[in-house]
Amino acid sequence: MITREIFDIAYAHEEAYKQLLIPKHISYRTATLHMLPAITCAALSLELYFKCLISVEGMVAPKGHKFSKLLMQLTNKSRNLIYQEFKNLTKAPSLTEDEFVSSLTEIDDVYTNSRYIFEHDNLSIDMNQIDATIQAVKSAIKSKHPEF
Repeated sequence: MITREIFDIAYAHEEAYKQLLIPKHISYRTATLHMLPAITCAALSLELYFKCLISVEGMVAPKGHKFSKLLMQLTNKSRNLIYQEFKNLTKAPSLTEDEFVSSLTEIDDVYTNSRYIFEHDNLSIDMNQIDATIQAVKSAIKSKHPEF
């Protein structure tokens, strides 16, 4: 798959999760049910944005869903761009790079966990963190390909 196609599919999943999170005049049960596919779409979007950036850098993206491992496939320059943008978006100027990587490790399994939510007790997913990471990775892609 070519890099632009990966980007477009990531973008489609990003838009889908945002649409699912738009407040609606619906019951609590229906709103809760909308959250689950939103999380899955957001996680897949993030994974695909990472894989797109890996492809932009001329490498073959590995299989798997672990965000921290995908981050480590990137060049130091791209990792730093993502880290700096994440700090800006989350207004966390004191966040260290190690803490950023650790925060990604904490959400490594969100794609799988959100699809099998019934297998987990008290699963907590920070959508703000996922969204900020999506925006940071997308920003790194656009720094290399503004036409995307």
